[in-house]
Amino acid sequence: MSTPRSALRHVVCPFCSLLCDDLELSPGETGGFHLERPACPRAAAGFERTPGDASARVGQRPVPQEQAVTAAAELLRGARQVLLGGLGLDVAGMRAAVRLAEQNGAVLDHAAGDALHANLRVLQRQGGYNTTLAEVKNRADLLLLTGTTATDAFPRFLDRISWHAPPPQPRFGGQQAVPLRRRLCYLGQVPRGRDARRNAEARPTLRLPCTHERLPAALDALTRGLRTGKLPAQSSAARPTTRELQGLLNALGQANYCVAAWNAQQFPAHLASSIITALHDLVQELNLRTRAAGLPLGGSDGAATAVHVCTWQSGYPLRVSYQRGYPEYDPQTHTARRLLESDATEAILWVDAFKREPPRPRRAPLVMLCPPPAPGGLGDQDVYLPIGTPGLDHAGSMFRCDNVISLRLGALHDNGPPAAAHVLDAIRSAAPPSRRTGSRT
Repeated sequence: MSTPRSALRHVVCPFCSLLCDDLELSPGETGGFHLERPACPRAAAGFERTPGDASARVGQRPVPQEQAVTAAAELLRGARQVLLGGLGLDVAGMRAAVRLAEQNGAVLDHAAGDALHANLRVLQRQGGYNTTLAEVKNRADLLLLTGTTATDAFPRFLDRISWHAPPPQPRFGGQQAVPLRRRLCYLGQVPRGRDARRNAEARPTLRLPCTHERLPAALDALTRGLRTGKLPAQSSAARPTTRELQGLLNALGQANYCVAAWNAQQFPAHLASSIITALHDLVQELNLRTRAAGLPLGGSDGAATAVHVCTWQSGYPLRVSYQRGYPEYDPQTHTARRLLESDATEAILWVDAFKREPPRPRRAPLVMLCPPPAPGGLGDQDVYLPIGTPGLDHAGSMFRCDNVISLRLGALHDNGPPAAAHVLDAIRSAAPPSRRTGSRT
């Protein structure tokens, strides 16, 4: 596998949904790429990945690509209920996944479907005020990180998106802008080690440790405190303490533009809806007296892209079934987790261009599309087809986590594994539409 000899600049990184576009890479000695700058453990691990055995497999046997495609098509064609999950894809790959789901009557859900639905459910129920990464960087003077340090899932969040440096001057209409007096607040998880030292040096910071179970009550207390001017009484043993909450309440009251950020993937499933609802309530209360917005983080491994493509192709944001020949949206029934745990599905097509982890638990035969080499634990009926990673093995485009922009990804390898879109379309061509689905594609 050949690689460019010279260093690459302004590379877009696909390995988290920040899609940072300022990376510099150099060819590695074993076929991968070395990250020269900036420092990011996720990008370094992703780009330094060395090519593996790209042989397709049926069971444990290496087979030609065409034979594996035929075996996958036969498995899907014989199943009455198919789960098409994982969906770690770029735009072209997700479009191909929707086409295949429509033809085979499959259910579409992302591996992070629970977190995606937790955010969508609150927006569907009560609406909300959400913002963009540029707004956070250029205009927010208070960033409230709730239940996350942000850097645990997005290592460069504070460097790239938040603010170590002041915004460009002047900002509006030629007027000389006054540098923002910015503040960073953690409610829930607090940074430790290097991140804690760096943040303390960079900006005034509040840290309020809090368990996930206590987050809804703490956020509700802040909302009621803004509304009435007084925090509700609570147990003296509760964390955060009334004194800590009062400090955060004062900071919220003094802010001109507060942004509350969270990552639903880090919330327990049974608490996610209540935490996100409380966050939206707090933002709404702040907007009655100043300016505030939410920033739901997440969307990595193609999650943001999957939601966008599925929405414009079907009218619904994932958790869609094509079993009746048209898209049916049911966020409680059409879930990957439920289908994997039950006998309701007779075949699983799991496609993920970023990870090599087969779905667990599973009871049905599996068609696995992921970067090489083949994952372990494949059964005799299972099929493996290698695919490349967008932004590394082939060009593509993906949506950023704030859902307002898609970025173009370049191909760094000359002849990496095929794009997921090509493999999915090959399976679709090898499996004619069933009468059950009435496919239009």
